[in-house]
Amino acid sequence: TLFSRWFAGASRFANQSISKKLRDTKGQIDLLKQVGFDTLIHPIWFFPVYYTMKESLNGKPNAFEAPFPTVAGNALKKYWDNNFVAESVLADWIAFWKIWIAGDMVVYGLMPMWARLPANHFFSFLYVVVLSFMRGGDKEPELEHGGAEEETRKTLQSAEATELRK
Repeated sequence: TLFSRWFAGASRFANQSISKKLRDTKGQIDLLKQVGFDTLIHPIWFFPVYYTMKESLNGKPNAFEAPFPTVAGNALKKYWDNNFVAESVLADWIAFWKIWIAGDMVVYGLMPMWARLPANHFFSFLYVVVLSFMRGGDKEPELEHGGAEEETRKTLQSAEATELRK
């Protein structure tokens, strides 16, 4: 794979003891390169895919109601608005970095090769849970003054006042 070509010493470094890893400067540099690559390149494709899948299932219109280009366009607009326009610039990226910089240090720095995939899946699950809490649902609509809810409240208050006078 390309990853094994770019970071040729990764397997050797992963299978060393921690005491050897602490003395292996070349391996530590490769570790930092792997973490940098994963935390700067991975989000470029991950977020558009995440938002498109979410919009395909939960959007208005979703993939069952509209053509894919419409759904994907809506998804990419939400991604753009949430990360590059809104007051919380790069919120998804920052949450990604908070989990994945530490996660990659554990996965690439502490795990032997055989344990990397399960550890990576754990951090992936953790991040998707965080992202789902951040972007999982639409915001509750605010009640407008003078709407049906306001009229119902006034009617109930009026009925209570009438009962108290009797």
